[in-house]
Amino acid sequence: MSGAGCLNVATDFARVRAFSDLGSDLAVLNDWAGADALEVGGSVASLTCPGGTIETQRSGKVVAYGLSGGQDTALLTAYDGVFQLLGDWA
Repeated sequence: MSGAGCLNVATDFARVRAFSDLGSDLAVLNDWAGADALEVGGSVASLTCPGGTIETQRSGKVVAYGLSGGQDTALLTAYDGVFQLLGDWA
């Protein structure tokens, strides 16, 4: 995937929020605050660049995340433990 689908770990983690598919509602689980991993529900999902995927040990799926400013969003879909980034970052 192109670089547009990849977050810059050094600059973007503090501004990214992760969401979980909880029934029919999206709920904010956590903010990435300068860390290199996101703990959600007791498991770890880590961002991998520049491929634009998130490798995870977490069951279930993170379905969406976006910059906290709301300007840019991207969707994630889980396939066999790998979250693939669908969408572009400006």
